[in-house]
Amino acid sequence: MSISFVIANTIEEASNNVESIDLEDEINEFLYENREYFGEDISILLKIDPYDDKVFELDELPILIDACILITNKANKIVESSIRRVKIEDIIYFAGGLIEMCRAAIKNNKTIVTLGD
Repeated sequence: MSISFVIANTIEEASNNVESIDLEDEINEFLYENREYFGEDISILLKIDPYDDKVFELDELPILIDACILITNKANKIVESSIRRVKIEDIIYFAGGLIEMCRAAIKNNKTIVTLGD
């Protein structure tokens, strides 16, 4: 049950958008299992309900960006010392993609919508 992130202002608009960044189950589990290492800074991602939709407002997007930067900077150290159920490249791809999506949304005065299963 991956969570799709889409640039849109409404859930309806997001449902019609085909371009997304997906938070796959393995990455979500990795983040949750290592939440103490990452700290509260990634809680914005961990609090997403995978079965529901959510609109991240413009003022929340810098928080998403900061969470993804932290993940990018710290994930490699954790992956090296943990069971490898997830590839570091997949974590970096997700975090980098979400950073770029958030920046594009801010530039275009849009929000980010997550679509759950």
